[in-house]
Amino acid sequence: RPATPASPPLRQQPPRAAGPPLPNGSYCRPPVSSDTPNGTSQYDVNLTSTTFYRNHRGRAIRGPTVAFSPGKLVYPFPTTTMPGPVRTNGMSSAAAAMQMLERKQQVLANNLANASTRGFKAETAFARLMDNQLAKTDTALDLTAGSLTETHNSLDLAVEGDGFFVTQTPNGERFVRNGSFRLDAGRQLVDERGNAVLGDEGPLVLPSGTVEIGKDGTVKVNGRVLQRLRLERVDQGAQLLHEGGTQFVPDASRKAIPPAERNVRQGFVEESNVNTMSAMTDMLAVLHRYGAAQKALSTIDAARGTSVNDLAKPV
Repeated sequence: RPATPASPPLRQQPPRAAGPPLPNGSYCRPPVSSDTPNGTSQYDVNLTSTTFYRNHRGRAIRGPTVAFSPGKLVYPFPTTTMPGPVRTNGMSSAAAAMQMLERKQQVLANNLANASTRGFKAETAFARLMDNQLAKTDTALDLTAGSLTETHNSLDLAVEGDGFFVTQTPNGERFVRNGSFRLDAGRQLVDERGNAVLGDEGPLVLPSGTVEIGKDGTVKVNGRVLQRLRLERVDQGAQLLHEGGTQFVPDASRKAIPPAERNVRQGFVEESNVNTMSAMTDMLAVLHRYGAAQKALSTIDAARGTSVNDLAKPV
């Protein structure tokens, strides 16, 4: 009795030739049938399938070969582009508004806390919107002058108009408007933090005697001129950074004020420029707007919950 041959696999397909590479790095296997006039290659997909059967003795019998064409493939295929920026919607806009209002509330609270700090400059928070993106919160410094208070102290100074005193700190030179100066143990003129007040020739060391400071910042002791205080200004519209409450980081546009344009007042100090009544009113307005944005966010969330839980149920 002849041996039964080994059973072949039940389904077999002939190998197909590899076509040209596609944009994504894979290969199109069907052969090229024609080229379209616009330079786009077209491929006829002709797939074949051969079926094998087994008879009652277990022998494999080749069945008919069926050819079918599911369609045509066009090369190059459409490429997938990267998605653009996230589109704003009601929920994201309400959340961004709440974040902006929180930042504005923090700025207003800081202004109120420094309403009695000499030489303090208030900040203003605002929303910055670019293209179709969500609003970003930024702050700007209000450099308007505060009111002057007379102290009759010869070391208290105030700058009337624009301009800043220059002090030397561990982090470098800083601008100050608070002119409550004093003498340290080495009779060096320093500010409230102990930073040296700079003149044209460096820190000022005052000997014992009567101190006189002129309108242009010239320092005299017993009628003898020592040196002139450094007074600088920045360009209109320049933004300074707060540092330590009453200190400001100098801008790149800093420049010395000519002596003829200076107006230094001896025996006066500059108060904060914060308007307490306006700040309180703004805080109440921020609270109302925050509540409205929070309610809008809750309403949108409830509507989405209804559409997911109730509208999706079968009737």
